[in-house]
Amino acid sequence: YHAKENTDGTYESHGSELSEDLINKILQINPNVGFIMTAGDIVDTGGNSHTWDVFFSESNSLKTLPRLGVAGNHEYYISGTGQSDGKYQKAHYATPYNGPSTQKGLSGYVVYNGVLILLIDNEDARGRNELIAWMDDVLYNVEYEYSIAIMHSPIYYEDHETSNKDRDEVMMAIFEKHCVDL
Repeated sequence: YHAKENTDGTYESHGSELSEDLINKILQINPNVGFIMTAGDIVDTGGNSHTWDVFFSESNSLKTLPRLGVAGNHEYYISGTGQSDGKYQKAHYATPYNGPSTQKGLSGYVVYNGVLILLIDNEDARGRNELIAWMDDVLYNVEYEYSIAIMHSPIYYEDHETSNKDRDEVMMAIFEKHCVDL
């Protein structure tokens, strides 16, 4: 969902109300949800502090539920400049700083109730080889029962601007080598 900004800086709809409605419905079904996990594009323009202000003021679930996630391409956008250096994502996401040194605060992992959750920033190409080595090391050395890899750009998604068949084949080989569950 992409927010439509009016000329006065207000939003016709910011999209957060859609997420909040869905989260509330989920909590009615199961009030024991431990956290929310997102795969990016939670804001339209990540380099716009007003966009983040609206998101945080309208996202009441953040008061009671932690949110794990990775950045999407929209979190990288800075109006008129293309891509950012990741500082906005690091400031607004709670990604653990246990990822590869080239992606501290952008990629990381947590183990929750025996489930390893790999948070992989596959929008930023910096340090790709280190990211791949880190994924292999975490999947080999961390103790877990099940494993989940979350990223914004799907593997082998041909029409996406960040599609990279060589990268995708290497990532998929690691997932298959370690039998990643999801």
